[in-house]
Amino acid sequence: MARMVNDHKTSGARHQSWRWAILFVVGVADLALMIVTAAPLIRVIAAALLGVIIGILVRSIRGPAGGTVTTPEPGPSPQRPSGSTFVIPSELPPPPDIFHGRDDEISMMMGALQAQTSQRCTVIVLHGEAGIGKTTLAIQFAYLVADRFPDGKLFGPFPHVGDGRTAVLTSFVKGLRGPGDQATPVGDALAAQYAALTHGRRVLVIMDDVGEVEDIRQLLPTGPGCAVITCRHPLPELESDLQMAVPPLDKTSGIALLSSIVGAERVAAAPQAAGRIVGLVRYHPLALRLAGASLSRRPHWSLDQVVEKLANRSSTALTHTDFAGALDLSYGLLTTDERRALRQLGLREELSFAPWMLAALLGDEYDEDTVWRITDRLAEAGLVIRSTVDTAGLTTFRILEHVHRYARARLLAETTEEQRQKSIHALRRAQSIRTEQTVGADLLEDIYVVRDGGDLNRAMDMILAALALARENGDRGGEGLALATLAEFKAELGNVAEATELADAALRMEHPFGRIRALRCHALIERRRRQIPAALGHLDHALSILSAGDASWSATQERVRILRERAIAHAFGARPRDGFADLDLVDEIVGRAGQGRLLRAGACWARGAFLDLTDDHPGAERMLAEGRRVAEDLGQRWWLAWLAHAEARLALEVGQVRKCRGWADTAIDLFASMQDRYGAAQCRLLLGKAYLRERRTVEASAPLEEALHTLRDCEDEHLEALTLKELAEVRLVQERFDDAIEMLRTADRSLHDLGDLLEQGMVQHRLHELLDSPATTYRQA
Repeated sequence: MARMVNDHKTSGARHQSWRWAILFVVGVADLALMIVTAAPLIRVIAAALLGVIIGILVRSIRGPAGGTVTTPEPGPSPQRPSGSTFVIPSELPPPPDIFHGRDDEISMMMGALQAQTSQRCTVIVLHGEAGIGKTTLAIQFAYLVADRFPDGKLFGPFPHVGDGRTAVLTSFVKGLRGPGDQATPVGDALAAQYAALTHGRRVLVIMDDVGEVEDIRQLLPTGPGCAVITCRHPLPELESDLQMAVPPLDKTSGIALLSSIVGAERVAAAPQAAGRIVGLVRYHPLALRLAGASLSRRPHWSLDQVVEKLANRSSTALTHTDFAGALDLSYGLLTTDERRALRQLGLREELSFAPWMLAALLGDEYDEDTVWRITDRLAEAGLVIRSTVDTAGLTTFRILEHVHRYARARLLAETTEEQRQKSIHALRRAQSIRTEQTVGADLLEDIYVVRDGGDLNRAMDMILAALALARENGDRGGEGLALATLAEFKAELGNVAEATELADAALRMEHPFGRIRALRCHALIERRRRQIPAALGHLDHALSILSAGDASWSATQERVRILRERAIAHAFGARPRDGFADLDLVDEIVGRAGQGRLLRAGACWARGAFLDLTDDHPGAERMLAEGRRVAEDLGQRWWLAWLAHAEARLALEVGQVRKCRGWADTAIDLFASMQDRYGAAQCRLLLGKAYLRERRTVEASAPLEEALHTLRDCEDEHLEALTLKELAEVRLVQERFDDAIEMLRTADRSLHDLGDLLEQGMVQHRLHELLDSPATTYRQA
């Protein structure tokens, strides 16, 4: 038959179509025989390939005029023009959400800019005390004049420690050159390159919180740009076009700012009280914002009540302290616990702190959970700044510099030397205890017990606490282990991008168990993307790191988790039978381990899922039932949820649609109780598929839409593509044909990129059916 095709020498597109038709007949005959006689997995592959061949034939015969379905190959990334050494950065912070007054200041800055007639940079210096609004004014001005500086806008906050000039200069050069250029130079070469990049260019730069004039001379653009500098004191030795002291707001602007924060109706109901509050903070913008934040936490208090309560408070004003009078109002609105906590932060020299430090300073009557709540309320009041460090999401707190000075003044005024020394000794004891602690595999194994019990938030807090401890003590091995554990949890919760970054970081830390968990995390992600060879490679590497003679409980659990994941990966691979050996080994390890029963539910889930994937449905049902009994006995809600999900998938496989819906609802409730939206999304996908099987399209729409939204957030491209495939059927019933075709095309592209030929073949087969249908043809016309 093949020779007949090759000998059929014809020309033209129509005859070429017949050649494809002949090949199609041969392929269909072979695949039909496989579908009838082959093993279950081969039957699935054959059916999928049949869809691909149908797609090839339809494209070949119909040609472009019929509306082709194409899967584009990845193209080269766009390149900047040859020889380009300059990009146009726009790195300003967002414009101020609230901005009132400052008309005179803006006019003076505009005047300085317009008066510049030469080709040199316009230099504007804004100086004033902390919190007076210098940075906000600079940013607002930058947005007003942004169109005059088409070659870029840069923002350089000077750090409080280290070489601020070099840090800002490096940031500016990287912004102007773009990420694709060669390595950034250092030293004098760095300044020379910045001068070359700004020469002849209209670039606006903001240098924020500058200390000395020597810090900024090399940061001034060499072209006709503009530099706005904020600092605490004037810089008379700097040649500039305008040096302006930023004053407090006027009364009208202060009341307008307060109104924007607490609500216009609230201010209008008590205009005299509003004026009194603005006066109490001395028209200071930041103090007014802090006071507004405190008032916003008490929406049921009228402003008259606020003024009355402040008058009755026993705390005295600290009018002798810089900026203290402006903060008296915010301090007066705090609770007793919050005021004590703020005072105690004045004992530390450093501005950054962790809640455990504050707990030690406050004493034994405050547990860490209570201190976390107090710290959060201080952050809501704007007195401390809450932030996260890198992808790990480790929370850090930092008291504002001027608030720290105020807290120390309050501490000296309201406590005795004996009380202060007692608190300092308590903090030192807590620090000494933490220094002696280490982050080992045994410590982090407790986290899996908490997770299996369903308290995912507590488990995540435990991981972050371990990570913070390791970083405080400079323990790179412990940090790697904590990062790998966090990566695995993130992957299980569907945060693919974060999990990948964290796992990569853990691999660089060289901790054996950390590397094992990081590799297992990568394997889980690759398996979900159907990159089975890559997943198996990661798991084999992880097993090779484990010492064969290590019989510790930590090593036992790691070995079980690796083998469990490898068995599931084998089920999707070319040699599914290899998974049985891994599962048998899991059963052997669990059976002889002293605490093996804790791992039994997970082992049953793995074997049940594996048997379902290899078409042994009765065996899968028995294993899942056993796992459910074990998980119920041990209170392992996390495993109960995943076992219910597996039951729902199995029921759908065997056509028990009502049973599928029941198990899916059960799993959704369990996942929702643990705030695991990724697990719930997978169950909603099954629920939508079950409704579609029953032709209940209206009921199918909502769970599929919810699943799609979550899976997109979680960046699970594979499950997103499968959800789009199902949701396309809903759109067809709704007569939204164009939407259905676009969903299928998106799914087709994603599955192509992921290399899942089975699902892609099914999607393409459905796509060709729709493109050939009269209704779709009518819609396209």
